[in-house]
Amino acid sequence: MTFRKDFSIRDFLLKFIYDCRINQAMWLTGATGSLVLCFYLIGRESLAIYAILAILPALIAGVDQEEPRFAFRLVRIDLLFFGVSLLVLFLQTLSVPLVIIFFPLIFSLAMFAACGNRSGRVGTGAMLVATFSLSSSHSLPFWLFPLLIGFGTLWYAACAKFWMLWWGHRMLRDNIAQLFTEIANYYLLKTQLFHKKPTKEAFAAVFEQQQKVYNLINQSKAYLNRFGEKGYNSELKGLEKDFLFAIDLMELLQANQHRIGEIREFITKNNLASLYSDYSLSLATELKKKSFAVRTRRQTDMGLSTQLSTFKKAIRASQDFNPLLARSLTIHFNLI
Repeated sequence: MTFRKDFSIRDFLLKFIYDCRINQAMWLTGATGSLVLCFYLIGRESLAIYAILAILPALIAGVDQEEPRFAFRLVRIDLLFFGVSLLVLFLQTLSVPLVIIFFPLIFSLAMFAACGNRSGRVGTGAMLVATFSLSSSHSLPFWLFPLLIGFGTLWYAACAKFWMLWWGHRMLRDNIAQLFTEIANYYLLKTQLFHKKPTKEAFAAVFEQQQKVYNLINQSKAYLNRFGEKGYNSELKGLEKDFLFAIDLMELLQANQHRIGEIREFITKNNLASLYSDYSLSLATELKKKSFAVRTRRQTDMGLSTQLSTFKKAIRASQDFNPLLARSLTIHFNLI
């Protein structure tokens, strides 16, 4: 059953399931629900809320992020959360004023940011844990809340690790999928420069879109460098292959940027605008299909042979106007 030729219920479900926001919500729902169920089965469901409080600081600290040394980093974060909460509640039992407890503690945790953004996030998460500790019931032993926070952090991290093993490098896959989409958007913006004399705003939009592509390339490259040889498996190698393909394609699509005026004159004087629009739209569509295939762990072939052959024949037929440019464009589209 399909709604139209290029859209099916199966594609809709795949897009829904593999959407990064929905995917995140799925594992958080599973982690929270299983945690509540665990406390319910042991007959202590009233304590579940304290363990659930760990979710926000744990997510801020990035316990759900893929890392080569995931377990080592988790243990350090969990011990920090446990220690901060225990310190706050222990000092409260000694009737130490909150200002004396929190001022040096928050200042020390804020200094984590000096070690980098990721360390700063851990410090921010620990600040929340210190604040949440004040919600601990006075009827509970002072050490129980820190224990529950530590347990909740470990539980969420264990669920996140299971999700990582199941979905396999989802962060990198999302980046590369988005990379193909942004390359398609970049090319559509760039092709507008060849149809009419561009304005400053049009150039600015192209360069802004180009920067989005570069940012995704840098994020993907950082991910691949972080995992290195230790994290390589068949899935990661496949994603790296798609990443290198995207880089090569982007380099080709950026070609001839210094000859925009000359190419625009060639296209308009030889009535190639409609053919070029068909080709660019077809390429953008194929890139977005590639994006969807990468995100949903599928393979797809980019079929542009018909549009390319038609456009290249038209270029060759118009080469009398500017033979060198016609030959350059033919080579360019052959490489693509």
